[in-house]
Amino acid sequence: MTYQLGIDMGTTSVAAAVGRDGTTEVVTLGSRSGAVPAVVFARADGVLIFGEAAESAGASEPGRLVRGLKRRFGDPGPVVLGDVVSTPEDLTAALLSWVVGRVSEREGEPPARTVVTYPAGWSQARLDRLSDAVRRSGIPQVVLVTEPQAAAFHVLGVPGPGVADSSTTGGPWVGTFDLGGSFEAAVLRVVPGGYELAGRPERVEHLGGDEFDEALLFHVTQRVGVDLPEGVDVAPHVEAAFRGLRQQCVAAKEALSSTDEVEVPVLLPGIDSSVPVSRAEFDLMVRPALLEALGAFRRSVRSAGVTPADLGTVLLLGGSSRLQLVPSLVAAEVPQATLKKSDPTYAVCRGAARWPMAGPVAAPAPSPGPEGLAGAALVGAGVAGAAVASAAPAAAKAAGPAAAASAAPGGPPSGSPPPGASGPRQPTPPAPAGAGRRRGVALAIGVLAVLVLAPLLFWLVTREDDNSLATPADSTTVGGAVAVGLDDSREGPSPTLPVVLASGVDMVAIPAGLYPIGTAGRTADLAEFFIDRREVTGSDYAAFLQQVEGVQRPVGWDSRAAPAGLEDHPVTGVSWQWADAYCSALSKRLPIEAEWEAAARGLDGRLYPWGADPAAVPLPLTGTHAVGSIPGAATATGVDDLVGNVWEWVEQPFEPVTGQNVVRRGGRDGLVQNGALDREAVDPANRSVLSETGFRCTADVVDPALPAHQFRSDIEIDANQVSATTSTAPTPAGGLFDDDFTDDGSGWPKAPNADQSAKGTVVGYHGPTSYHVDLTAPGQTQLVLRGVDYVNTRLTLDAYTLRSKGPGSYRYGIVFRAHPFDRSQMGLSGAREENFYAFTIDPSRGVWELLHRDTLPFRTLESGPLPAGMRITDPNAPDELVVETQGNNVLLLVNGQVVGAAPYAMSANHSDGDVGFFVQTLESPGVHVHLDRFRADAL
Repeated sequence: MTYQLGIDMGTTSVAAAVGRDGTTEVVTLGSRSGAVPAVVFARADGVLIFGEAAESAGASEPGRLVRGLKRRFGDPGPVVLGDVVSTPEDLTAALLSWVVGRVSEREGEPPARTVVTYPAGWSQARLDRLSDAVRRSGIPQVVLVTEPQAAAFHVLGVPGPGVADSSTTGGPWVGTFDLGGSFEAAVLRVVPGGYELAGRPERVEHLGGDEFDEALLFHVTQRVGVDLPEGVDVAPHVEAAFRGLRQQCVAAKEALSSTDEVEVPVLLPGIDSSVPVSRAEFDLMVRPALLEALGAFRRSVRSAGVTPADLGTVLLLGGSSRLQLVPSLVAAEVPQATLKKSDPTYAVCRGAARWPMAGPVAAPAPSPGPEGLAGAALVGAGVAGAAVASAAPAAAKAAGPAAAASAAPGGPPSGSPPPGASGPRQPTPPAPAGAGRRRGVALAIGVLAVLVLAPLLFWLVTREDDNSLATPADSTTVGGAVAVGLDDSREGPSPTLPVVLASGVDMVAIPAGLYPIGTAGRTADLAEFFIDRREVTGSDYAAFLQQVEGVQRPVGWDSRAAPAGLEDHPVTGVSWQWADAYCSALSKRLPIEAEWEAAARGLDGRLYPWGADPAAVPLPLTGTHAVGSIPGAATATGVDDLVGNVWEWVEQPFEPVTGQNVVRRGGRDGLVQNGALDREAVDPANRSVLSETGFRCTADVVDPALPAHQFRSDIEIDANQVSATTSTAPTPAGGLFDDDFTDDGSGWPKAPNADQSAKGTVVGYHGPTSYHVDLTAPGQTQLVLRGVDYVNTRLTLDAYTLRSKGPGSYRYGIVFRAHPFDRSQMGLSGAREENFYAFTIDPSRGVWELLHRDTLPFRTLESGPLPAGMRITDPNAPDELVVETQGNNVLLLVNGQVVGAAPYAMSANHSDGDVGFFVQTLESPGVHVHLDRFRADAL
């Protein structure tokens, strides 16, 4: 009898289930339980083994074992297993083949279809890599679905027509709190026949069961007075003893889910003891991480356009959701919701096993978008020709606070107020002086007025009465567009300047027509307009700064020139108001949202500017790229980079936004989920928002003969524009400190203490111009701290590698919000004695990382590839690392380029704290790092 196979490729374990005749059964992949460790071991002869056998073989040869493949999707470096060099994709393909083979052997036949799950928060690039892994596996008939959607099918079943009144789901909104090997939160909107993703899922990779195990292991070793072994020269019997202790801690953690206290036996060389651990003690260890997860859960809910009070049900998924503290914290967050944790370990694979064979019940209206948005596409293939479709059972995945519309007939778009909510349509923030009236008049008079009736045009522009064109009752004329449902209630003082035509250089004409916008069948009837071919660049904005007095620098600029290497990249760090002022100075304007989408999607409503296939144009995953530098990324009309470089400011949204929020479009980097439909309503004063948002301009009438970038110097710069820009360049006089290490009395430690000498580390001044940290063995960590009173600050570190002592990875960078457990240890401290965050670079792997250490061990909150042009070993040009902290927002820059920006759920006791620098050898046998300058400025 045919069956469907569901596979949950977890971070720490792999589980599978078979489904037939409406029932599901978990497959026992191992000898002890259904799930097996997600590990791969390479034997000396190159043969790969998996699961429990791999775990056992890796005990004696850990260098041949790899775990956590799921976390490594997207890493630039290879996976090394002894003398075998591979990739996460190839190893995952082999692991998938092994699982399917095990199940096929048990069932006596291969599955009719295999459903493989993946995190909802994965970027398109990571999903593409998983698709590639499935192709390489040679498994036929494969569908990829998201983990929260699969789990909902198992826990809640298939929704019927009356989803809002369903006793199963408790209403139209379902939250998921998935705490397994990693953490992910998502919101699902219940529609007839399925569950669609709403908003943007939030994922924290290094927060899960492994981290909790390490926290308990650290606690136990501290109680018996031993340190965890570090480095590569650990005796096999010592390593085996600590591995056994770790297994005891895993068992203790699981036992604390049902008992108040456990005894952890400790059998180490020279130690035969035990450590009692109460549930209260364990809760204190993991509570900071769980609060971090709750913060991510809140952000996910907020991005869906709802509040926690709107959730009828929250699914608790993942093995670590069994911890007693988890349901109590989640229940306090959503007291009205029903918490369900039905089979949290196997809910995902069982839901995948019962995924509807016929595909989605409530599919969205046909569109030229990719197959994955229209439903589950079943495709069979072997290694050479497999095609994998991303399936959404009900509708398109949504991203941002105004997400894709429901596929259910008559349903409101995701991001609209939930049923029962009401409120007036909110206007967008005030525009700079004269913005609204200037556009309406320009269209009404047209080209004839400009060329023939200039005096009359000037009078019309400056007069005070209403010059709006008559439009239908449910429409507004904006920028030459008659767009149903648009709302522009802004009024500003009339301009006092004559109309000046915009230059048509490097602008593209978008023809008049009826354009589809959004996902709910809405259209906009637009007159012809012109849009910049590319985003405004750093060089463009530098010209604005130099030609017009009173203009403020973008966030992160230290002068009136663009940061080195970013001259031809999109300018970021410019507020919505200053972007509008820039366009006004060129006699242009910001595009209204309907115009931006029309330029991106065209008359045929394509999902991506280049067509329907998101994989047709590979976009960089981090950082900006030079405008127009990605082959194939332009629209059919020749407009570059509307999707996947930076978010772009627009005005006059076609859906309401709250308060003073504004809308941006297009997504940043390659982190786009719905192509040209990606849309966010954001706080325009948020520093992390500014760091990843750029803009381009539009115009109604242009003159191709006029030179480009000739700014009008007589534009009015008002208080709104000045106050909206949240950053000013730091001044030396206002710094908390500015140390170039010429004075060995400036407050940093001068020499190693006895403990540091014993470890073979050397720190101190390296006169007359630098400070140095020298590590002489693998697995060493060095923190050097300085007490500083601050809350919000910009930290700048100039550093370079003087020499490395052999191949292998190492990292160094800025420590911030550091708090010693014992303040008397200020100065030189071991990593295990501090709570801190660190922004580091790893030159050998070519990555940057944002690390966090508290009662849990190190975990990476975010990482990405280093930008091009890193110098690393040049003492005459050290690399500059910058951390800006403001509240819970963190902005990370390398050599003037923003590489990371996000609101992190930082612990309450990390609202301020000491600063310093950090060096760590990983596999490297040693490294000598020079710190050339360290500066701290209050924001």
